[in-house]
Amino acid sequence: MPKRTLRPIEAEYKKGQKRVKVDDERFVDVTHMLQRRYDDETKRREVKREEPPAGTDNDSSEEEEEEEAEADNDDDDDDDDDVGRWYWQQDDSSWVEYDRQKASEIEDAFAAGKRRDSERFIDLPNLLQRRFDDESKRRLVKREGPKPAARLPPPTATATAALGGASLLSSLMVSAPFGSATTAPATTSASTSSSTIPAPTGSTTKAAAAASTSAPPPAKASLFAAAAAGPSFGVSTPVAIPALSPAAQWQMQLATIAPPLATTTTASSASSKSASSSFTPYAKASSEDEEEDDEDDEDEDEDEDDGGRELVGEARVEYAASGRSGCRVCRQKIDMDDLRVARMVQSQKFDGKIPEWHHYDCFFSTYKVIDIGYVSGASKVRWEDQEKLRKQIEADQPRAKAKSKSELKKEDALRDENEALWAIKDKLRAALDVGQLKYMLEHNKQDSKGGEAKLLDRCAEGMLFGALPPCPSCDEGQLVCVRGVEYKCTGYASAWGRCLFTGTASDVQRLPWKVPSGLKDASTYLNNWKFKPRKPVEREKVDLPVLEIPQAAEKKRKRDDDSDDDDDDSDNDAAAKKKKQQLESGVQKFKVKGKSAVHPDSGLDDDGHIYQSDSGTVYNVMLNLADITSGLNSYYALQLIELDTKKTSRSRNWDALAGAVAGERVQWYVYRKWGRVGTTIGGDKKEKFSSIDSAKAAFEKTENSWAHRDQFVKKPGKFYPIEIDYSGDDTDELAIKQKAQELRRNKSKLDKRIQARDLVGLIFDIKAMQDTLLELEIDVNKMPLGKLSKRNIQQGYEVLTEIQGILKKGDPSNLAIKTRLTECANRFYTIIPHAYGNHQPPLIATEEQLREKTDMLEALLDMEIAASLLKDGSGGETLDPIEQNYRKLKTNMVPVDTDDSDWDMVSKYVTQTHCPTHTAYWLELVDLFRIEREGEFDNFIPFSDLPNRMLLWHGSRLTNYAGILSQGLRIAPPEAPFGKGVYFADMSSKSANYCYPNREKTTGLMLLSEVALGNVYELTQAEYMDKAPQGFDSTKGCGKTAPDPRQSVTTPDGVLVPLGTPANTGVSPTSLLYNEFIVYNTGQINLKYLLRVKFHYY
Repeated sequence: MPKRTLRPIEAEYKKGQKRVKVDDERFVDVTHMLQRRYDDETKRREVKREEPPAGTDNDSSEEEEEEEAEADNDDDDDDDDDVGRWYWQQDDSSWVEYDRQKASEIEDAFAAGKRRDSERFIDLPNLLQRRFDDESKRRLVKREGPKPAARLPPPTATATAALGGASLLSSLMVSAPFGSATTAPATTSASTSSSTIPAPTGSTTKAAAAASTSAPPPAKASLFAAAAAGPSFGVSTPVAIPALSPAAQWQMQLATIAPPLATTTTASSASSKSASSSFTPYAKASSEDEEEDDEDDEDEDEDEDDGGRELVGEARVEYAASGRSGCRVCRQKIDMDDLRVARMVQSQKFDGKIPEWHHYDCFFSTYKVIDIGYVSGASKVRWEDQEKLRKQIEADQPRAKAKSKSELKKEDALRDENEALWAIKDKLRAALDVGQLKYMLEHNKQDSKGGEAKLLDRCAEGMLFGALPPCPSCDEGQLVCVRGVEYKCTGYASAWGRCLFTGTASDVQRLPWKVPSGLKDASTYLNNWKFKPRKPVEREKVDLPVLEIPQAAEKKRKRDDDSDDDDDDSDNDAAAKKKKQQLESGVQKFKVKGKSAVHPDSGLDDDGHIYQSDSGTVYNVMLNLADITSGLNSYYALQLIELDTKKTSRSRNWDALAGAVAGERVQWYVYRKWGRVGTTIGGDKKEKFSSIDSAKAAFEKTENSWAHRDQFVKKPGKFYPIEIDYSGDDTDELAIKQKAQELRRNKSKLDKRIQARDLVGLIFDIKAMQDTLLELEIDVNKMPLGKLSKRNIQQGYEVLTEIQGILKKGDPSNLAIKTRLTECANRFYTIIPHAYGNHQPPLIATEEQLREKTDMLEALLDMEIAASLLKDGSGGETLDPIEQNYRKLKTNMVPVDTDDSDWDMVSKYVTQTHCPTHTAYWLELVDLFRIEREGEFDNFIPFSDLPNRMLLWHGSRLTNYAGILSQGLRIAPPEAPFGKGVYFADMSSKSANYCYPNREKTTGLMLLSEVALGNVYELTQAEYMDKAPQGFDSTKGCGKTAPDPRQSVTTPDGVLVPLGTPANTGVSPTSLLYNEFIVYNTGQINLKYLLRVKFHYY
């Protein structure tokens, strides 16, 4: 809470008031107003920091964001020392709370900005008491106070001195916690009290005896053992040692709460730092580190040969820019200018990676790297440290062959170059400050962003080699040297994509470096310096494979083993279990009020609604940013929320209640949420306002004016708004799901055979639709079912058509072609959010990928139709829900009995035309329905006299049939790629594959249609067509295998049914295995049968 809100509540609390009057009806419990709310896991949550820029108002570069994240990471390490501090008042051996005066003093200190604690809510009733649980996580202290066994009284100065400080703790090891029920009985004498314990294998220390001043009661006895550094405990003859004093027990108990720092023997530098630094008993291992430890334990057998060290796929090395960061292994500070090494990990606060820093020795005692190419920054450190790093990495690898003379010569050249660069950097650091370094870079038109280390690197390289010219490809981007091997452009080729230029040192013509006259006067070194161009030593580029970390690989293998025992699964099975788990984890439910929906994570979806101005403007926007070059796949939601008028006086919102107590009206909120699409990575922020004008001002701080949002202009590297359609009378997706469930609960007057087969429920299966969205990698939280925008899908089609045109123009590996394909892929993934998790969205550069995305958009359109039909209440409330939804399909369905001649014909057609290459499954006909769509036969009559009328297959996803039956088979929209026709087959399994089955989804629906082919244009190679050639009515792609024409049958109304067994057609050459038929006018189609089939996997 802000001070202006917290102060009035504190004042009432100090007066002894337990309840404060809010309005005429309610009194608020003050203690509840002052308590911090905890999340489901009861972890203490920090108040959100200022979120990363929103893209539309993001003026910082990726480099700045990385530095901010790094500084944030440093701060986290810096504050670990204070995280575990306890506040207490001791009275003998009991624990009591602070009095009010003391509490107020602490609160004032925190509110004044004492380190990080100024960002945390202060729990005054419990008076700031905190502890660590068994997992070292912060949790709320129980009100009755901690038990003596859990928290021991603080030591006296005398007792601390007797213990010998941290050095004694370094040599102590706890065998049982204080007060444990498993302690052995102690033997006592007149002068001392001792306990029996297994002796260490080495010599014992006398420090424990010196520390003992008095014996605790037998019930409180603990077993302690002391050992000199080095030997391990054995199970030999017991020895008696004096029991420790309460002060010593207190110190020992701390050693059981936090990892004893000085007992670390993995690295000599870590040990020396522990000995020289003040002991911090509360140093806390992060939950992430604990998870890693658990994984190490699980994979102990696999890692045994590697000494238990984890493989790191991406690392970073540099000299510490300050003394703020801490080592993730020994938990000690990393001194300024010390060589530090980090592994790069995904941030949980924003879409990007951050470094986890370590001392050099601590890092390599815990992790290993298989090649120096995986360590960014290695070419920037001093030569002796490069050699140290290289030898460390090579020590883990098989012995390499001796270096050749040319390799040794190049190594000498690289050493000379490195020493020359560092000589310049050392002189620049002594002569110039950060501002002057930036001034010199700007004078030479170089990038001036970043910290001192990066500025020194750029200045030194410029003074030694010359200034980098603008990118020769885009003419605007700044070139940078990557890993000392190649040059890349950091600019943008367009608003949608980065420039992809790469080159070697020979491809880049550097420019003379100029020192500003003002700096010459300020520095004798620069005044005497003369530019003498030197050519950089060219390094060999090594293509390193993408590593699969052993722990992750093992987990993947276990998941795959659990998913199925059959190695012959289809491609659709690979992710089936993963998708199911994602679905079961829950999809956010949006409650629509008016024209939009408040995000549920705001906590205001019950009490508020999206603000709408008098002109009808809805203050709600969802922004996306996908960049396959950098791997970004981010979102940013922005909402202006107004509290519901009728609920304001009775709201349970904490901020509203606090505002009421403070005499402040809180009516509007600006809510922001950001993160990586399809993950839990990210954060949010909620700001409250007492006036709508101030709320609007905060909402409209974007690079594009909100008033001109309809003419939104995409800016390079910025977010782009996507449209989510929240229109409709139903409240949310849950309402749709409830309507679908009613189909199974209510009675209907429909044909009992249709009800028994649950056909309508299958067509309107919401779970199947959600499964399909997950299979298509669609982020169901950004594009929830029933809220899909047709405009977004249309824009997606347009992008895919543009990609198709680009692919026709040349090789995707060509720089210009690849740049345009990258821009299109970024647009597509931005407009249609894809949930790829932490993986990078792929480039769409093949016809197969293009077809997959086209099929995906077709499925989205059909699901949009299904959701709209479910929401449509036009059927009236008098009809049963099953019958109501059946009528929405506008298709008459008549079940066919198994003894009917039509059943025999269709059953043969299913089994006899199974493709010989489709061996993963066989098909069983479960149900058969004769169908007749309303008005379709009337449209078919003009084409019924055409020759070559055939009964052909068409397969599609279950989720598409609500759209197919209600609107018929449709030709792709004009903006879609590929031919504008409807496809059919004469082989059953060729169409069945388009049902996209897997071992968990074994039910599918298929269609048999009477198709008036007329005069057929035959092809043996794929060819783009919007319509059949002049004089033809349809197109046939001729395959190598087709049903034996000698076994075909003709129905009484003259329709040919090609139900023969597979036979060689003799067509050669051809690119198709099986026939396919395309018509370009939907009037040539008459749906005849709907089949329910089951896929039996071998």
